[in-house]
Amino acid sequence: MQGSGVDADLNDTGRRQGRLFYEKYKDLHFDLVACTGLVRTFQTVEHFQEQGHTIRPIPELNELSWGIIEGKEVDSHLQTMFEGITARWIKGDLHAKVEGGESPHEGWTRASVGVQKVLEALPPHGRALVCIHGRISRIIISQMLGYGMEHMHLFPHHNTALNVLVERPGGRWMAERMNDTTHLA
Repeated sequence: MQGSGVDADLNDTGRRQGRLFYEKYKDLHFDLVACTGLVRTFQTVEHFQEQGHTIRPIPELNELSWGIIEGKEVDSHLQTMFEGITARWIKGDLHAKVEGGESPHEGWTRASVGVQKVLEALPPHGRALVCIHGRISRIIISQMLGYGMEHMHLFPHHNTALNVLVERPGGRWMAERMNDTTHLA
């Protein structure tokens, strides 16, 4: 379990996935390229520097903290703990958390500041590429699309997947693409 407390480099698979993502989307115009404050998201999008982008770290978008289980190998006990806490979230207990970790409510409170930083950095109708982590991605997407965090499990996440959210009139957000991994084929 990595969470926000383990700031590890990408492995070879992650580096390959980041390169494949770049090769697929390098010709799109981005007004902002951002990542979390953790090295693995920077490494995922670092190739966009080849086009002159400065990659902006936004630590408020860091992964949800998994507290005492971060940095540990997943075994049956940790798997049971993980499944138990996520089941509580699905039932609407969004303040539940692993000891020393963050709840979805706390994660969204923090991440919403990061989302606002991204939106404020964009020109009107601008486009941002933001590399974030799996669980916080689910929280942000479920909130922005109006589903609520108790439905975050409806939004699967694969490493380097592309999610495209577009703001519609009235400040409503819609998903154009979700969990797209065609660049990995």
